[in-house]
Amino acid sequence: KILKSKGTLHGLDEKIGNNGFYSVLILRLVPLFPFNGLNFGLGLTKVSFRDYTCATLLGMLPGTFVYTSLGSTGRHLSFSDPETWLQVQVWGPFVLVILLSLIPKIFKKRA
Repeated sequence: KILKSKGTLHGLDEKIGNNGFYSVLILRLVPLFPFNGLNFGLGLTKVSFRDYTCATLLGMLPGTFVYTSLGSTGRHLSFSDPETWLQVQVWGPFVLVILLSLIPKIFKKRA
């Protein structure tokens, strides 16, 4: 409603509103956007509550897994033992963080 009077913002609102689920999902997967800002910003758009809720749930799962895994393995790391860094439990979450940041580029190429 508020965004209807602005030309550029109206176009952005239309794009996000028409592709609500995928827009929210991509924004949630990218670790660069703060969730508080997204929550307020998406509340001003035409994204349906169902799309917002489902995409938020799915979009937060990978990051939650990665950060939990990083925290869990971080306390077990021993810098005196170099072989510890070769374990998948240590470097795997770092790789997942990198892959998560590449997801929007993959979606952009398909669109």
